[in-house]
Amino acid sequence: MTLALYAASAWLYDAWWPMLLATMYVRGVWHSFADNVPHHGVALDKPARARNYTLPLVFRVLVMNHHLHLTHHLYPRVPWTSLGAISLLEGERPKVNYFWAALGQADLLFPARP
Repeated sequence: MTLALYAASAWLYDAWWPMLLATMYVRGVWHSFADNVPHHGVALDKPARARNYTLPLVFRVLVMNHHLHLTHHLYPRVPWTSLGAISLLEGERPKVNYFWAALGQADLLFPARP
C-alpha cells in the first residue's frame, strides 16, 4: 500500500517528481535529527532521560510539542496538545532553542548555541 501511494504521488507530480523525492528525503533527514534531539547528551541515569526546549509559538503545532519531550516522559498519557499547559504548571523554563539543539547534534558543522 505504501509503495502504491508513493507511485501515485510520483505520477500526480508528473514532471515535478524530483521535487517530491527531494521533499521526502529532507523530511527523512529532519526526522533522524528530531527523534534524538531531546535525548542527545542526556545522562543515562537522569530521571525521565529527556529535555524540554524553547520554541516560538508558531512552530509548536508543526512539531506537535516535541520540544516538551521531558514533560511527555513525565506524563506519557497526556495528549500532545496539553503538554504546554502542564509544562507551565511544572514551572520549568527551558533556555535552549529546539532548532539550535537539533543542529547542535552535528556540532562539527553547527556549533550548539545556549
